Amino acid sequence: MQGDSKRPRLMTGVVNWALGRRHAGTEHSIGAAEQLAELGATIGPALASAPVGPAECFRAALKSPPPGSAMVGAAARIAVLRDGITVRLKGPAGTLLDHLYCPPRAAPYNVAVFAPAGQPVTWHIGHITPQSAADIEAAVNFSFSRESLAPARLMARVDLEATPIWPEDQFAEPATEDTAGRLRDVVFRDLTEALPVPWLDGSQVWLEPGDEQSHCLFKYGVYEAESLFAARSLLPPGGVFVDAGANSGLYTVFASALLGPSGRIIAIEPSAREFGRLEANVALNRIANIRLVRAALAEAAGEVALRVAEPHFSGHNTLAPHFAYDPVNLQSVETVPAITLDSLMAGERRCDLVKMDIEGAEMRALQGAVRVLETLRPALLLELNEPALRGNGTSPTLLAKWLLSRRYVLHSIDVRTGNRVPFAPPVAGQLCNIVALPQQ
Repeated sequence: MQGDSKRPRLMTGVVNWALGRRHAGTEHSIGAAEQLAELGATIGPALASAPVGPAECFRAALKSPPPGSAMVGAAARIAVLRDGITVRLKGPAGTLLDHLYCPPRAAPYNVAVFAPAGQPVTWHIGHITPQSAADIEAAVNFSFSRESLAPARLMARVDLEATPIWPEDQFAEPATEDTAGRLRDVVFRDLTEALPVPWLDGSQVWLEPGDEQSHCLFKYGVYEAESLFAARSLLPPGGVFVDAGANSGLYTVFASALLGPSGRIIAIEPSAREFGRLEANVALNRIANIRLVRAALAEAAGEVALRVAEPHFSGHNTLAPHFAYDPVNLQSVETVPAITLDSLMAGERRCDLVKMDIEGAEMRALQGAVRVLETLRPALLLELNEPALRGNGTSPTLLAKWLLSRRYVLHSIDVRTGNRVPFAPPVAGQLCNIVALPQQ
């Protein structure tokens, strides 16, 4: 369920969800400025065009920001009439600081571009072709103080509502008009040390510099929103939750708030790096009702080789001979204990939900959990990642048949709502998260 190369299921872009609504700019002269003001920007005066070159339709020098500013930029409402335009901020000697591309469309764009303060900055709108045409309906300066860009303040906040609107691709670049997402992208890239931030249901999590999960949390306030929403109804107060492939512990932290002090969590993570982050998030939230296990779930006890991905792709660690996606590079190979879920849960009398996100080793883990599935009958939240499963010698279809033979009913998860929908296995190269419920 991790990895910014895992995009096939969600390819249609990102709405400006982080602010909770779309800003169409119909009630204000410039919708991007409204977004920026909500984020803490100081909106400056309107910008007047300077003489332009042959490939430009607008140019303006940004005015000096207030003392103490950390970031400056320009926001505009632009009607793109023909062939598309580029929106750029340039520093001294023409250094490109930020840019956007806007193809022609009927509705005007509301856009903003950003640059570090402390240098002369010029704003350019350029032609894609000699026939390009655009109408700049409004253009303003803005600036951000250092305080307003503090990551803990700027991070997106969200509630998992009954009918949510979630980003269609949490790993994609923010959409052209997602001013909040683009700003958070810029700020996250400058993060140099781990930072604790508020999260769901009064919890906290550590943001890790460069980490893809942390990046999603910072931009949108949530990671895998649809699966968290689906899991929420399966985690009753006082229940027992198994988090297999816990990574840094986002599901563990989320579940702890729902289960309450009378519930229990068993969190399993084989990677030393991710296990350390899991321990840090457990300590940050003072979670006492938990058992932490550094091991890999498999079909039998023993030792296995874990391929650990580079830090940015922390969710791609795998027992397979290779990573499921080409952009992921190997950092190290760790020899880790392998255990079965049956042995881990021996003596347990209850298990409400088992979440497995173990990069294609789900079938191996399930084969070591036959007694748990037959006697405790937990609900399952699984990632079916076709290339990762293939790398482990199986497939989504074979895994689904195995679960059906053990009297489980499979449901896909609607990625926009979190609701359970009829099961459809992912095709080659794709993935999906599913819920499997025991037949009574």
